[in-house]
Amino acid sequence: MLSPSCKGFSNPQVDALLEAARASSDEEQRLIYYFEIQELIFEESPSVVLNQNRAYVVLQSNIRGAEINSTQAHFFGNAYFVEQFNLKFDFHRIDRNNA
Repeated sequence: MLSPSCKGFSNPQVDALLEAARASSDEEQRLIYYFEIQELIFEESPSVVLNQNRAYVVLQSNIRGAEINSTQAHFFGNAYFVEQFNLKFDFHRIDRNNA
């Protein structure tokens, strides 16, 4: 099974631990699995983040419910428009270095 990674990282031992963690209802056991996963990934060092830039999201002032976060996995599924509209924009500065 290919690990769900945008970088294509794959490790059968990590995959097995992920499946075990997902199947476990014991919170302490899941923490143990996730710690082991973290150690394996760290040992392989599939990527090293050298720089994280700031990101900006611009929304019209009449949009509500958008979830903006530092991982750029923004969620607009709950977004909606309000009646009032003006040409003011809301700027969301995301500093991933301090997130």
